[in-house]
Amino acid sequence: MSSIGGAILTIIDGASSTADWEPQINGPATADGNSYGFEFEIRFTDNATGLPYMLSSLVAQAIDIDGGGAGSWLREFNTFMAPNSYTVETPTNLTVTNIGGGYKFQSGEALYVGISILATEYIASCTYSSVSSLTVFCGVDAVGGSCSANRLFSFNFRNVVVFDTPAQALPIQLVVFEAEKLNYGKVMLTWETLSESNNDYFTVEKLDDFKQVTEVSSIKGSSNSDQSIVYNCYDYQAENKVLYYRLRQTDFDGNFTYSSIISIDNTFEKPEVVSRINLMGQQASADEKGVVILVYEDNSTAKTIE
Repeated sequence: MSSIGGAILTIIDGASSTADWEPQINGPATADGNSYGFEFEIRFTDNATGLPYMLSSLVAQAIDIDGGGAGSWLREFNTFMAPNSYTVETPTNLTVTNIGGGYKFQSGEALYVGISILATEYIASCTYSSVSSLTVFCGVDAVGGSCSANRLFSFNFRNVVVFDTPAQALPIQLVVFEAEKLNYGKVMLTWETLSESNNDYFTVEKLDDFKQVTEVSSIKGSSNSDQSIVYNCYDYQAENKVLYYRLRQTDFDGNFTYSSIISIDNTFEKPEVVSRINLMGQQASADEKGVVILVYEDNSTAKTIE
């Protein structure tokens, strides 16, 4: 949980509805074009063991995303990171924006009095699969002038909202993204899609402990497909530690989404190098530059650029 723009969490769960989660957020005077709010990571655990619990499917719904009323500069927003699909009503009072693999649902000016699952023009619904946690942002944008307010937000995870509008499919249906430890300094990344729409390319990214991102590989997508397709690539610079990867999918129009982050324990005891060979098959000296093949004592090899 982290604050944005000086926001204060006044209540972690309000009492408006016992079946919903209702954080209340107080924001300072916020100038036009700025925001305040909170980022929450919601984790699901097994009640008996306290361990993470993987949900095969989950519907998360943000209720009552509204503005401050006529003449107000206040616009509420809820952002869900990396859903598989989302639904908003047609017509809706919300503006939907793709932000770094998440979807931001922002209100208009209108204020809806009360909190009701029947007010579907103020509701956004996101579907997830195979998750044990999800990240949501909730807050206020100042649009056209400054604003400040103490706002109550409402979420449920019970799939109780009924829309007339079908879900909006995301560009790919990703069924697996996994990493496999190979020989020393090498990891294979594999992913499978069941469908693709307007899919330009994939980028495999590696994250370090400080969340800095390194691009591992870029793979061309299949544009449009309704059948299973398996992709793979290799990380040839896989460090001797626990590694974290994510998959970014980019549309032809430049929008992109992220997969969940996966990890792999790539720690190993590296054997001794017994020989160094260049691409001509000759023994390479220790100071030789270019592509060199290292031969280890267990007869395994690794290609390196020096």
